[in-house]
Amino acid sequence: MDKNNVYEIIGEIANNSNGKKIKGADIAKLIGRCGRGIFSSIAAAYRFYHKKGDPSTAENIANVFVDKNGNYPYKK
Repeated sequence: MDKNNVYEIIGEIANNSNGKKIKGADIAKLIGRCGRGIFSSIAAAYRFYHKKGDPSTAENIANVFVDKNGNYPYKK
């Protein structure tokens, strides 16, 4: 799966979460990532949408995904 497809999947999940927090590990297998790699992909997806001019999706990504302890694993 190429990077843009991964970012689109992450964006779609974030946009459809209805504000519900989602643990990164819960989507890791879906997009073929493991360990902390999922959070690198989530952060990259945020930057992808921000640069693309879609601040709504970028903000959803930033506010939806959390680590196993419910903390935000990266800063915007």
